[in-house]
Amino acid sequence: VITQNVDDLHGQAGSRALLEIHGNRNYLRCVGCGGRWPRADYVIGDVPPICRACGGVIKLDTVMFGEPIPRATLDACFAEVRRCDTVLLVGTSGTVNPAAQFPLLARELGARVIEVNPGPTQLTHAANVAINGPAGELLPKIVESVRRRLQRIE
Repeated sequence: VITQNVDDLHGQAGSRALLEIHGNRNYLRCVGCGGRWPRADYVIGDVPPICRACGGVIKLDTVMFGEPIPRATLDACFAEVRRCDTVLLVGTSGTVNPAAQFPLLARELGARVIEVNPGPTQLTHAANVAINGPAGELLPKIVESVRRRLQRIE
C-alpha cells in the first residue's frame, strides 16, 4: 500500500507492507539519519530536538509542502510501482506529485489501473476501469467479487 494519508489509518487497519509517502503524524523523524520513533515514546527535552544516534534535528515525520520526500520511501514507492500488475487507485484527486505519477508509470509498464473515487479525477483517463462512488461502499463489494472469482479458479 502506497498512501498519501498521514493519519495512520492504514497501519491501524493492519496494513503491513505500507509506504507512507507523506509520512505519519504519529511519528518523529531525524532529518540527518532518517531514524523514526513513535511520537508518544519520545521525550523532547531539547529545542530543537536532537537525534541521539547522529546529532541531527528531529521533526514530525510528516512531509510538508516544499519538503522532500525521504529518498528511501520514494525509492521504495517506485520499486513497488515497477513490479505491480494492478494499481487500485482509491480516494485521491490525482493532482499531488510524485504520487500522481505512480499510476501513470504503472500503466506505461503494463499494469492495469482501477480507480475507485466519488467522481472523475485527473487520473481517470489512465484507468482501465473507473468506478464512481463512495470507497467505503464500493471496496467491500470489489473484495467480495474478487473472492468469488478466486474460489472459482481453485
